[in-house]
Amino acid sequence: MKDVDRLVHSRANILFLAAFSFGLWQFCWIGKDILSTTGGTLYLVMGGASAIGGLLWVVSCYFFHRFSKQVKQAKAYGALNDELTQQNRSKAFVFGYFVIFGLTWLLIPATDFWNFEVKFAVRVIATIGIILPFIYFAYLELKNDEGAE
Repeated sequence: MKDVDRLVHSRANILFLAAFSFGLWQFCWIGKDILSTTGGTLYLVMGGASAIGGLLWVVSCYFFHRFSKQVKQAKAYGALNDELTQQNRSKAFVFGYFVIFGLTWLLIPATDFWNFEVKFAVRVIATIGIILPFIYFAYLELKNDEGAE
């Protein structure tokens, strides 16, 4: 069982890395697009940070690939995809859905009060909708793993 516990922690860490790297990549890219008319140092910083985030995203994808091989070697697919894991995955998906839905509904009245480009807000909402389920699923997995010990 130690192998399965190690794999659960590894999956959670990879998900945290993936969420961080995807967020860094996308949020800095959005910031760079917003600052594209002004240019300057902050524009360059956003561009560099976006590139670093994109590279970290590639690294996290490699870690997912390596994790998949480790699961196959340990023959632990069944243990890592049990009912509790499926329930956690469903909770994370529903959580992400309601966050996207709620932020979209908040965006509608916000356009009446503030003047901004909606495409940037939609990109932020989409990025949040991708990141939060990763984080929530990893949190639930670690919380349940700690409770099992």
